[in-house]
Amino acid sequence: MIHVLEKTQTEVYNEFEKKYPHIKMPLKTFERCKPYFLRGARPSDRETSCCRYHTEIKTVFRSFMKYRRELLAEKVEFQDRFRVYESVTDMCNESLCEADTGGYHKLTCLKRDCAACGAQLIEFMPEETGESESVCGVKWKRCEYCHIKGKGGKHLKKLLLVKKETSHSEMTKHLKQLL
Repeated sequence: MIHVLEKTQTEVYNEFEKKYPHIKMPLKTFERCKPYFLRGARPSDRETSCCRYHTEIKTVFRSFMKYRRELLAEKVEFQDRFRVYESVTDMCNESLCEADTGGYHKLTCLKRDCAACGAQLIEFMPEETGESESVCGVKWKRCEYCHIKGKGGKHLKKLLLVKKETSHSEMTKHLKQLL
């Protein structure tokens, strides 16, 4: 069985030096003494979720916030009214009812069965919803099923992140659906 280090080898070496100061050993020698069943963490080991929904909302959210930052830089009067969210979690929390005293949201809110919460609680700029005249193309990605040819000429249906260039209102509409 392979074990994955949760720290870098240098961090483990520094801890070893602190714990056993009487043992003098260079870093390279320490690394060579590592057991064969132990390996360092890769970026893929640190990912928490790679499912379609999390991947898609992260990419749409990044594109949406990039465009919102650009709009707010142009329209200074909106900077106090519209928020630039740091993460998807911040945006989702704003679309839910108030959390209880323990900091948890109600299950009906999380399942989107609550009539009082949802994407309608988040305020969008007129340019984001298509109510304004300024309609420009925005580049973003969304998950779609695509038909591709596999080995042996077989036709396969595969879920891929597809690049889009649409109006900002279409991207906003899709973000609301994902929330």
